[in-house]
Amino acid sequence: MLRRRNEFHERYERFVQELRNEIVAGILQPGEFILPENTLSQKYEMSRVSIRKALDELVNEGLIEKIAGKGNRVKVPDEDRTPVVLRLAWFSSSYEIPIIEKMIEAFERKHPFVQVEMVLYSEDFYTETIIRSIEDGQGPDLFIMSDQHFREWTESGRTNLLTGYVPPRLMEEGVSYPRVSSCSIMKAACSRRRLCSLR
Repeated sequence: MLRRRNEFHERYERFVQELRNEIVAGILQPGEFILPENTLSQKYEMSRVSIRKALDELVNEGLIEKIAGKGNRVKVPDEDRTPVVLRLAWFSSSYEIPIIEKMIEAFERKHPFVQVEMVLYSEDFYTETIIRSIEDGQGPDLFIMSDQHFREWTESGRTNLLTGYVPPRLMEEGVSYPRVSSCSIMKAACSRRRLCSLR
């Protein structure tokens, strides 16, 4: 039973990723209709319910739109599709860096219009560097801190910087990426560390 579920999950993920790649690569052009749901169901050996669920993911990502009575078509971009770049600060001595790099890769595959750039700061001056960069208006979009860093931050008396922190460059309308607050990077990181940049 477990194997059957795994095989279904692989087919499902393959379908979503292949369709996403075709859209991002321009193989499927804006305004072009994709194959009918019943054809996709046969091709990927999945039920139409599963096909619809997968297509809903791409609707939520803004890649396709459902046209009543006609089907699903590649959405014409409302704005420039240049990827949003999010800067994630991490301390250089962390043993979690290779894991986070894999999580970033997975996140970027799922969200092709967002890129995450990890910036590493020295462990010794990490808290001080983050505080200074925020005060200079150049702070990272996201940053991680260990318990030790949180204590250092508290001792600095600058915890007011953490409340509702949003980097100035992401405050412009149309620049912020709202789905980041629920992304897998944040959820996984929060399970072990305090992740700041509260959105």
